[in-house]
Amino acid sequence: MKKSIILSLLFISIQYCFSQNKQSKNGIKRILLTEMTRELYSDGNYYTSLTETNETFYDKKGKKLKTVRITYEKSKPKSKNTTTYHYNSNKKVDYSISFLDEDSVSFKTYYSYRDNLLVKRYFNYIKNQKESKFEEVYNYNKNHKLISSNYVYYEKYIDSNLDDYITFFKLNEKYDKKERTIEMDYSESDSIYKHNRFIYKWKRNGVLSFNKEYDVNNKLISKTHFNYLFNDRNHWTVKKAFKNKSLHKTSYREIEYYQL
Repeated sequence: MKKSIILSLLFISIQYCFSQNKQSKNGIKRILLTEMTRELYSDGNYYTSLTETNETFYDKKGKKLKTVRITYEKSKPKSKNTTTYHYNSNKKVDYSISFLDEDSVSFKTYYSYRDNLLVKRYFNYIKNQKESKFEEVYNYNKNHKLISSNYVYYEKYIDSNLDDYITFFKLNEKYDKKERTIEMDYSESDSIYKHNRFIYKWKRNGVLSFNKEYDVNNKLISKTHFNYLFNDRNHWTVKKAFKNKSLHKTSYREIEYYQL
């Protein structure tokens, strides 16, 4: 499985984690997120290109139904990933089905609960003599508040030794009292990924204020601030990310609402 596919799986996971603490999606029918990235090229000039779109559909009660994510290379479509969500009788996600069209990979992710709290998501499948396994475990305090999660993905040949991985990706995540992500640590992943750690700070109105990026030696290597524009329903529609005081990424949200 290619690195881009692994990053797609990571995106699906992160998207779910952040969705646990965002404001209610009641009344929202669809959100189309478009991301434009500004990068410095070898000729010394900055160029802005389309890097990603992510479209999410909800029912009238705010339950997520489907996401369609398209990644781009030089503003041209590269891959399309579609995930549909299926619910149990308790109105919790029972499983999701994802299809990653770049490599024609389809997988089913299962959700496990205890005391009505999500405790694990996982999948495991074998294709072309290779095993792919994902598991994310959620940890809560005595008040049933989410405090951390541990994400592991690996890929290996089915006849290989126990720890002989082709790919190994691990993410440890921590949350604040409002169950918002405050730290993401990738440092235990294998060498093809950045071994960096991110710290997140939130504003009182529930949007991200800034993040700090640290290397494996705990040295600060970047700080990114976020500025927003909001619509008349107090949902942000434009987000600008300034990395080390330079504009790095602009995100646009087109929000469609159910009629009252």
